[in-house]
Amino acid sequence: MSGQVVLSYSPSEQFSQLLPSLKTQLPILNLHWKSNARSLRTIQSINIDFEQFPPHSLPEPHLGVTIRPTIHTYFVACDDSEVYRSSVRKEIRDWLDLVEKRKGQEWLIVNVVPKGKEGIGRWARKSGVLDKIKADFNTTKKERCLQISQPGTDWTEFLLKLKEAIISTFDSYVSSTEDEIRKQDLQRQVPGWNFCRFFLFKESLALSFESLSLYQDALQCYDELEASFFFALRSSNLSWFDKIGGTAPDDDSAPLLSITKKPYRDYLLKNEITVFDFRCYLFARQAKLLGRLGRIEEAGRRGEVFISNFARTLRENEAALAPNFIESWIYSGCLNIVDQCLKWGLENGMEGQMQSFGSVKAELLDLAKKQLEKVGVQYGHLPNAHPFSVALNEHVPNSADTSSSADRASSLPPISQKDLIEAIASKEALDQLYVKLTNRAIEAYQASGRKRFALKLHASLAALERYRDHLPSAQRLFSPLPGHYVESRWTGIESSLLRHTCDLQEKLDMPKERLLSVLALLRAGLPPDAEQLLIEVKQGAAKLDKDFAAISFPAFDVRLKEGRGKQADGEDGVIVSLIVENKLPCSMETEEIRIKFSTTTSDQVWFASGPHCLQSGINHVDVFSASPISGRLHLQLAQIRYSRIVFQYSYKVPSKGDLRTSLSQEIFMSKDRDAFDASIEAPSTICLDQKRAVLVVLRSGRNDVRKAVVSLATNEPGIVFKYDESYIPLGGGITQVKRGIEVEGIKPSERMEVMIPFTGVPREAKMDVNLSVDYYTNVRPDQRRALKRMLPFSTSLEVAVNVQDFFRTNCLISRFTIASYNGEPFRVSSAAVQGSTDLNSQSTRSQCGLYTVLGDQTASFLFKFNHKEPTVSHMAALSRFVLHYISIKEELSAMIRVVTEKLVKERQLWKYIGLLTEITSRWLEDVDTEHYALSDELILPREDPQLACKLKHQLLIDDGVADSLVECVKNVREVSARHRLDSSEMPWRSLEIPVEMPSMTIINVVKVLAANTSGHEVGEALPVQISIHSSFEWNVDETIYQQNSVGLVYDVAADPEDWLVTGRKKGEFLVSPSNPKECVVSLTLVALRPGRLFLPSIVISPIDPTTSCETQYTNAVQHIDVRPVTSKTTFHVSLHD
Repeated sequence: MSGQVVLSYSPSEQFSQLLPSLKTQLPILNLHWKSNARSLRTIQSINIDFEQFPPHSLPEPHLGVTIRPTIHTYFVACDDSEVYRSSVRKEIRDWLDLVEKRKGQEWLIVNVVPKGKEGIGRWARKSGVLDKIKADFNTTKKERCLQISQPGTDWTEFLLKLKEAIISTFDSYVSSTEDEIRKQDLQRQVPGWNFCRFFLFKESLALSFESLSLYQDALQCYDELEASFFFALRSSNLSWFDKIGGTAPDDDSAPLLSITKKPYRDYLLKNEITVFDFRCYLFARQAKLLGRLGRIEEAGRRGEVFISNFARTLRENEAALAPNFIESWIYSGCLNIVDQCLKWGLENGMEGQMQSFGSVKAELLDLAKKQLEKVGVQYGHLPNAHPFSVALNEHVPNSADTSSSADRASSLPPISQKDLIEAIASKEALDQLYVKLTNRAIEAYQASGRKRFALKLHASLAALERYRDHLPSAQRLFSPLPGHYVESRWTGIESSLLRHTCDLQEKLDMPKERLLSVLALLRAGLPPDAEQLLIEVKQGAAKLDKDFAAISFPAFDVRLKEGRGKQADGEDGVIVSLIVENKLPCSMETEEIRIKFSTTTSDQVWFASGPHCLQSGINHVDVFSASPISGRLHLQLAQIRYSRIVFQYSYKVPSKGDLRTSLSQEIFMSKDRDAFDASIEAPSTICLDQKRAVLVVLRSGRNDVRKAVVSLATNEPGIVFKYDESYIPLGGGITQVKRGIEVEGIKPSERMEVMIPFTGVPREAKMDVNLSVDYYTNVRPDQRRALKRMLPFSTSLEVAVNVQDFFRTNCLISRFTIASYNGEPFRVSSAAVQGSTDLNSQSTRSQCGLYTVLGDQTASFLFKFNHKEPTVSHMAALSRFVLHYISIKEELSAMIRVVTEKLVKERQLWKYIGLLTEITSRWLEDVDTEHYALSDELILPREDPQLACKLKHQLLIDDGVADSLVECVKNVREVSARHRLDSSEMPWRSLEIPVEMPSMTIINVVKVLAANTSGHEVGEALPVQISIHSSFEWNVDETIYQQNSVGLVYDVAADPEDWLVTGRKKGEFLVSPSNPKECVVSLTLVALRPGRLFLPSIVISPIDPTTSCETQYTNAVQHIDVRPVTSKTTFHVSLHD
């Protein structure tokens, strides 16, 4: 049916003209229907079929009405009352008489008038043709007559009337039909009652609902019909059905969900329908409505139930069916349901919501696969063994039943399902179809999250490959299956799969894989041949050429016993306790158990134990690492070595939010302060003309270190550590090895410093250096112990130094300005210029003592240099500026360390010197060093009230010792607040900067002499004399002395607002290097304003740009006092008018 409602019309010219305009108003939207027995229903849209009266929609033969609502319309064009009375009224009457003979159908009369002739005024309308039509034919209160105009037709009123007519027709039909259905339902026990006629009545109602898109109401009708059928079935009253059915051609392969493959309603009308056809038709109707409603999963689920239930009915009547009919029908029906449901999902735009259907799809495909298994077993293509023989837990025909099947085949049409026909005829075709269908089912199970069922189908494929002697493929399919059943402890299934895997691996000569399979079989339970299997494992492992890694093999479980490690006694190292669960039914002699941790800096640390016998069940094992480790570690890997087999288990580093997993895989190591330690520092002496170096400090702790190999690395490009130039500042031998340097003989509690130079310029003020030390002690001499750390190293200087030079004829004055580079205050003990043999130097701060420089201040040091002997030529002398300084923070650190060591020695707590030093050194993070530098008052941060608790519970120190340590820390605070270091106790740093003494070709001494310096007036001339004396005292260029003279230019620079200069303002003069003479210039100055005016300056520059010169003024601050012009003027003022 293309339309949901039929609109009939009487042919006329007016309707033909209006039809295109009317079609533009379709479909009709938003109809609302409410009956007494139902809630409000909304019909979103209705399509209209236009048919010429009388319409082709014939009434149902059993009901007398059409299923689709039919509205009859009569369009008339009449605006003349006389014409209406004479002819039009009779035509309408004749038409209406025919319409009223049709039961339950509405009608509308439409008068079409030209635009503008609808009538003028109220009286005109009342006497119009429309009023006469209403008076003649509106015999009830329902308005069925209306008027429209053309052109530009307004269809609003017509559509409103049409909606009312559709709802009225439909409501009338539903009411009458439901009354008839109730009446027939009450007559079930009356002789002559017919279920087929009852079904057609109720289906007519369902079809009406469906025609108006009320799919849920239609589905309810079919569900009630199904319930009525089962009620009749329980009453054993199936006289209305011809027979069981299923004997027509293609019954086994026809689309199950097709409602047009047979004339089902004709069969029902004639009482000739079979049970098979009736059940298939009823379910197809239900499934179609479920598809329209978008309930795809329910449609598939109902289909699976229907096929399974009705198959049992068919099985009870199997003698009346062709051989393998039931298998063929189930196979075809399952595939048809899957395909049709997927098609409905695409039509409804539900591609993203089909995941829920995946589970049903998988079950239907699995059910279809089982039919192949039954056929394969019956015809000898598959063995009558698990898993093929238990397809439906039903009787599977064997060769003895072929005679009866042949008898039925001679009288019944054979099956028509092509897939099964080919599978019966060919083993290869069955295998191809079986694999394809099973893979589809596996994909559907996996997509729906039902992995257990997918595994079962994988096992079926593996069994098929093994039965076909495809051993490599069967082994690949079998081997991963047992592991999926370990957690669920389905040991029966796991053991069976492992048995198959072991047999295949033995046949394929796969010794490594078979070892693991045998071990897994032992772990799965205690098989009867457990001892023999264990012997095979030992013998097989010994024959392996190299180690074989068994990744995540479920025979063992390794986990941390507790969240804290413990220190080894008397040596460096850490012990971690493990719980190793042996899931095998027997003990195993392992050679080694190893675990790997990762530190917070991504370094890796290995722990190991010696040989250990792992009993069946829980075992406690201690593993040891000889390296000093502290901090929080994450468990990464565990290994158990058994002969050549290494059982390996990986652990994922937990995320921040996974607290439970994090705690179970983490362990905390407290710092061993008596262990070997290494750090890097900046050297105490830095010479800028030498290679920079890293000072590596090695502290032996409790250990007598035989040798230690030190290496450094950094990610900074261009940085190269020069191991061949390394040295020990206090003396000692160093051996260069392949990856660093080697030192020997560090006694217990001894400190060794190693200087390692490097080349290159770092990009930043700090660079990260990887420090790695491998060392050997007298305890376990052959045990390599490793210490790895990522440490920051400051490449910048703590102080900044600038120099400024001032030349004089008899001396050179240099000012060195010192400031903090990082904003931290520091102290200076001395600053000197050393190393020059030709110059005498004098300093202005030679007796000043300590000098404090704050972070935002600078300190200046002046040095005066003059030649020891006068000479004509002086070579540039090299010297060194040496600065001794210490930062306030380093001073405080040294002071607190001295106090701590003194008190520790007094209280005999030297064992805890490292811990106390670490606690007290943290105070410096919050100390105001600026305040201390200014006031010499040390204000330490507040005491930690939880210190005693941390010592007792986190570091596990005895209560008495912990209390002594807390008291010691308190005393350190008190003593440090008033104790001060002497200058000799401070760890001073030295900065040596090479300084090349500057040179100057010519020093010009300028003197400006004025005739008078006071008593001048504005505008009065002032004679001045400029004398220029040139000196070559600081010249180092020998070529200058070979010249006869050097040309210079002088220029008088006067402020144009102060002076007017007359005379030779700019000029050249020559100076002889061997006999320099004085140059004298006379000028006249005229003051332009009164006040205290400074004399003009003289700018002297060499003619040769390669020559340098500097000017010195002897009276640069001299000034002239200028008065305003004074004069006397007499004015005569007349007093008369």
